[in-house]
Amino acid sequence: MENNRPVFPQFKREPSDPFLQKIEASGKKWVVITNPANEPVMVLDADGFLRDAVYKKGPFLPLSYCHFPVVVKSPVTRLEKVIRQFKVYPQYPEDDVIDQDLILYWGEEKRIITGSDILGRLLRGIVVECEIGSGCETTVPPSQPGFVRRPALRRRKKTETEELKKK
Repeated sequence: MENNRPVFPQFKREPSDPFLQKIEASGKKWVVITNPANEPVMVLDADGFLRDAVYKKGPFLPLSYCHFPVVVKSPVTRLEKVIRQFKVYPQYPEDDVIDQDLILYWGEEKRIITGSDILGRLLRGIVVECEIGSGCETTVPPSQPGFVRRPALRRRKKTETEELKKK
């Protein structure tokens, strides 16, 4: 550690490198980096780090895969207090993507909670759950990559709207 930042060892950008294999051996998406006192300092996005370390051409900056977590040590800390520590670093006026939304619960039990985890809990029971290949999902035009539509749900809403108009 230097200036509260991890110092990465020299490693070769190939799958056989011992350091990269050690990260891969964790089998986890996130790897907690601690200081000599075993206190958490940063969290490494192991998936992105490993993929780019081996396959990305050009310069590789290991620290760009590290995230500063909001560290919570008390089990009675309320979520509202933690969420207020999330950070947005807008790159343009409409940019509202949360850049620092990683919570590290560092009690007897260790746990990593992401902003996506919180949103998933919030929307549980509201969103439509589809099994892959079940037919309830359809692809979306290229103008909206990464989105999945459920036409049956849209039809139901349209039908409900028409029924309301009749009344």
